[in-house]
Amino acid sequence: MQLDHFGLFSHNFYKSAFDLSRETGLGHYDGGFFPNYGTGTKIVPFGPDVFLEIEGLVDFNVTKHMLQSQASESPVSTAIRKMLRKPEVFFLWSLRAESLEEMNELARVAGWTVDHETLNLSNTQQMMEGDKILLISTPTAAVFTPVMGMPNVYFWPDRSQHGARYPVIPETSKKKPTGVAWIEVGGTERQFEDWFHGFTKAKDHPLQFNGKPPGLYAIAVSTDVGEVVIRRPGLNE
Repeated sequence: MQLDHFGLFSHNFYKSAFDLSRETGLGHYDGGFFPNYGTGTKIVPFGPDVFLEIEGLVDFNVTKHMLQSQASESPVSTAIRKMLRKPEVFFLWSLRAESLEEMNELARVAGWTVDHETLNLSNTQQMMEGDKILLISTPTAAVFTPVMGMPNVYFWPDRSQHGARYPVIPETSKKKPTGVAWIEVGGTERQFEDWFHGFTKAKDHPLQFNGKPPGLYAIAVSTDVGEVVIRRPGLNE
């Protein structure tokens, strides 16, 4: 498994994408919207098959309906409240299974459920040029589990749809990203390996643990002119 993508929730995802490009020199593109969640997104590729998704509300009625359908203290309601309480917050980090067989084996070992309906043709990320992004994940919506801040795992049935493979708006890009050098996450190496029930080891990923509550705190991106570090509040800070 490899690092796959990260989520940054923003009160104004247009401004966040603009500011991030100014701050880092990294380009972005319009990632479309999630009609079933009421959110839109800007995508910042970090190199081969790894990217940042900057997400924010675009249809409050959809999100409001989602909240009304949940108990006030449910994991979903709690996570959304946490995402809304700051102008920007890292809410997701994830790994990628290289095959459906690998994902199924991870789910078997960890006792998780594989969600084949994470993103399908009726519940999808709608790209502006018409593509509908398909994704499979485990465990189901990790950001909404009681252990919020731990990584989710995704499998892309069609890797050509991967968010890092779409071109950025040329005017937004001053540097060429070549991959993720390291990320800073909460918790400990032991907590990470326990989460995966030993299926993957911390040493196999560029992780720096800070001992704080689980979540993503910083991403260091390698570029053609050096390293840039993106640091934002974590979900559980």
